[in-house]
Amino acid sequence: DIESRLEELSDHLKVVISTYLRGQFESIDHYNRQAGEVAEPYRVLVVVDYPEGFSPRSARQLLSLVENGPRCGVHTILLHDPSRLSPDEVPIERLTHSMQRIDLTRERGRVTLAEPIGAVELDFRPDVAPPISFAPDGAATSPFARLLLEVGTASRNRQSGSVTLERVMPILNK
Repeated sequence: DIESRLEELSDHLKVVISTYLRGQFESIDHYNRQAGEVAEPYRVLVVVDYPEGFSPRSARQLLSLVENGPRCGVHTILLHDPSRLSPDEVPIERLTHSMQRIDLTRERGRVTLAEPIGAVELDFRPDVAPPISFAPDGAATSPFARLLLEVGTASRNRQSGSVTLERVMPILNK
């Protein structure tokens, strides 16, 4: 499943480059400014517990998406435990070198932004995650699990169109 999903996103990058950018636009951001109503939507790839479930091939696919995706409107959020080893062909340092990073160790955090800013030391403590529980039949048994199911259902039933401030504000105000 991981490889097929990454392949779908890789194919999307090829379409964006050949159809929308075509040597006329530096990035999908520039294209979208000109496109107006027919702007190409952004996509977010969320990888949790990397490198669990990743083969060397899927790790290479992920690297390609991290390096080439932002230009095409595909951004990656990667949750990685540094105590776990990445596939040899794609060391974690190579995968994250171009990413903005938040490293959490105990009560001290470090945010690393793109050059020329670099590392910024911050003291912060993230909120504890609420309990997430499901019944054996997949039904949510905690409020946060219900929220996750609702978000998943809403994303599958989403309306197409541009995400504008006018569409987002009512959601945020709830």
